[in-house]
Amino acid sequence: MKPVLIFDLISFMATIFTLIILLRGWKRALPYDVKLLLAGLLALALFHNFSNVLEWGGITNALDPFEDFFEILVPALWFLFIYAFFKNIAAHDLWESENYFRTVLHSLHEDIIVIDPNYRILDINTAFLVTSKLKREDAIGHHCFEVSHGYNEPCDKCGEECLLQEVFKTGEPRSCLHEHQQADGSKVWVDILLSPMKDENGKTIRVIETVRNIADVMRAKEALKQSEERYRTLFDETPISVMGFNKEGIIQYVNNYHIKTFAKNKHTKEFFIGKMITELPGVVGAGIADELGKILKDETIELNDIYFSKFTGGHSCYVNVRGVPLLEGSEVVGGILLREDITKIKLTEEALRQSERKLRTRNQIADIFLTASDDEMYAGVLGVVLEVMKSRFGVFGYIDDHGSLVCPSMTREIWDQCRVPDKDIVFTRDTWGGIWGRVLKEGKPFYSNGSFHVPKGHIPMNSVLSVPIILHGELIGLLTVANKETGYNENDLAFLKSIAEYIAPVLHPRLQRDRQEKRSDKLQAQLRQAQKMEAIGTLAGGIAHDFNNILFNILGFTELAILDVPDGSNIKQDLKGVLKAGRRAEDLVQQILAFSRQREQEKKPLRVSLIVKEAMKFLRASLPTTIELRQNIDKDTGIVEADSTQIHQVLMNLCTNGYHAMKEEGILKVSLMNVYIDADAEKQFPDMSSGPYLRLSVSDTGHGMPPDVKERIFEPYFTTKEIGEGTGLGLAVVHGIVKDHGGAITVYSEPGKGSTFHVYLPVIEKVAESEKETVESIPTGDECILFIDDDPGLVKIGRQMLERLGYKVSARTSSLEALELFKAKPDRFDMVITDMTMPKMAGDKLSRELIKISPDIPIIICSGFSNMIDEKKAKTMGIREHLMKPVSMQDIARTVRKVLDQ
Repeated sequence: MKPVLIFDLISFMATIFTLIILLRGWKRALPYDVKLLLAGLLALALFHNFSNVLEWGGITNALDPFEDFFEILVPALWFLFIYAFFKNIAAHDLWESENYFRTVLHSLHEDIIVIDPNYRILDINTAFLVTSKLKREDAIGHHCFEVSHGYNEPCDKCGEECLLQEVFKTGEPRSCLHEHQQADGSKVWVDILLSPMKDENGKTIRVIETVRNIADVMRAKEALKQSEERYRTLFDETPISVMGFNKEGIIQYVNNYHIKTFAKNKHTKEFFIGKMITELPGVVGAGIADELGKILKDETIELNDIYFSKFTGGHSCYVNVRGVPLLEGSEVVGGILLREDITKIKLTEEALRQSERKLRTRNQIADIFLTASDDEMYAGVLGVVLEVMKSRFGVFGYIDDHGSLVCPSMTREIWDQCRVPDKDIVFTRDTWGGIWGRVLKEGKPFYSNGSFHVPKGHIPMNSVLSVPIILHGELIGLLTVANKETGYNENDLAFLKSIAEYIAPVLHPRLQRDRQEKRSDKLQAQLRQAQKMEAIGTLAGGIAHDFNNILFNILGFTELAILDVPDGSNIKQDLKGVLKAGRRAEDLVQQILAFSRQREQEKKPLRVSLIVKEAMKFLRASLPTTIELRQNIDKDTGIVEADSTQIHQVLMNLCTNGYHAMKEEGILKVSLMNVYIDADAEKQFPDMSSGPYLRLSVSDTGHGMPPDVKERIFEPYFTTKEIGEGTGLGLAVVHGIVKDHGGAITVYSEPGKGSTFHVYLPVIEKVAESEKETVESIPTGDECILFIDDDPGLVKIGRQMLERLGYKVSARTSSLEALELFKAKPDRFDMVITDMTMPKMAGDKLSRELIKISPDIPIIICSGFSNMIDEKKAKTMGIREHLMKPVSMQDIARTVRKVLDQ
């Protein structure tokens, strides 16, 4: 085929192709210049092809001159067409793509902002214009912080969070939730996504900021949060313990009520979370672990009145339990355990039962107090208490005036089965021991379950509950029960305590009545005793006067006889024995006078501890070694106003009495201590006032005394000793001396338990005088003395004694004769010694008459006993000295010489 033909063929095919493109180009809305170019190209192609058709048909060659031009022009036009066509295609595709994305951009509900590195807005979508209510020209070209927030500088410099520059630096997208401040000042929650737009080198040249208004979402989220918090609060504060656990039984959640009620705030929720619910101490203790396991087997459980002996809070209570499985579809994924504390309900029910029992018990006790005698009352009340407390043994006792516990109501079984030696129903305070002793001392109830240490022979105790009976803070009794088969608990303690509180105001008046009756009987007995002692004292004074005169004869003649008998003579030894017996008789008279309080005393501030120590030395030497002597003398004991001889006599008499009670062996205890007598103790000693006292105590381990003997021990001449062992005056003398010193004496004694005497002497605030003993020779003289006594025997003794001492003596048995003698020759006599009790004119009247005659005459008055004269009265009358009969020769010698030398 010729080349021209090939070109023609190509031209023809190009014409057809151009026609197709032109037709399709109209549909594709090609630009007008492209369409015009295509139309011209098509016209030339048609013309060229028409020329070829004419030539091929042999019709004409008229168009051949234009062939060369067409061969050059047509390719050129084709080249232009192809260039323009493909350029148009690319531009159109670009337009379509841009139009597509712009349409998408403006169709989005989120605000879209295109920002350059200088914070300038390059493009925005319609949603932004709607949201911001701005025009496009108000945003394009402006800074994003000006348009969005109304700031004059970037957000991060104004305190707002801004991630824009971070995206430009890192080229990584960023997102955040932000409470966006709008240009009008309002705030709204937005979800911001910053996406980098990069060039061909990977550099971020723009950032597309997508802003989605999530105000509704945030409001919904906040509403959901509040709803969750409400339900969580309801869940936490519901008055039921709630625990959630997974399918392995591991606790996932615990509400606040469980922490408050069952854990008692000792543990937090974290303590429970992660633990196996079947291994909790309370669950294990209640024995319901297997039941809880059923929940994970798709079973709902309900357990009522379950007793949890120990929760993690350390307490116990009654609980209703409900367990519910949690399902996802048909699969068990966990469970919920609900527990309701019903302890208050159980306690209310128990309280109602206890109230009914308490009312019934009180009615029974009230009937007993109203109808039973004293002997029956204690046993009757105890019987009711034992029955209601379901106890086997018990004690109901009261506190007596001495502070001892008296138990007239021990159960018969205790008394019969108890093998403790010397068992008794009276327990002094120093014997209080064990549980009930602790209760009495502390004034607080107590119970214990378990075996107890008890004395040998005592009934075994498995459980004990003891409650003090107290009224207005005063301990008045005790209720004790023992050996309940199930043991005692707090409910038992509260119940017995309520019984004690009910008994207290009923028992107290009854005790007061009994004590008043006993006190009245005691006062009457004391009055009779006082009257008896006063009568005996008066009689004793009279006896002492005559007896002293007799002793003066016996002792005086004996002393004179001893002086006339040579040393070593048997007669002299016998006379000394007579003198010793006379001195013992003199001591007896002194005891009688001390008992009747009619002997002159020399009271002075005295430290009794020295007297006690001196007496103890003498006792140790005189008592047999089989008697153990113990002493307990407090340091710094107080000072008393006392006669040292009498205090010595008190101690010796008490110790002698104790020794006689013990016979050949035993323990004699002597103690001395300071005590304080308060208002309560003052009731026991009517003759004493409250204040500090010195207590001298003497205790023995002898045979003790029964009550009838104890009531008479201070009576003169009353004795239980064998003939020759005692006179019956020892304790009577002690009683007289103690009373004379303003004190009191008490005795505690029981048969077989010995005796204890307590002597109370009032303490003074003076300093004790030291006692000095001086040894002097018998003084003599040669003065003239007038001696007067109505007893001729005493006159004879007096004359001989004074003459042996070197004095010249004129003696008379009549006071009137003596007065006449003195009137006749007053200057003859240097001294007058006269008896007090004489017929017609007593010694005191005689002395007055003598002083009238001679005011400076020294007078000594002697008396066996007289209520009319004592040393103080004598000196007031001008009498120089007062002597008590019997008087030894040594006493007369010293006194006469002392007076004459004044």
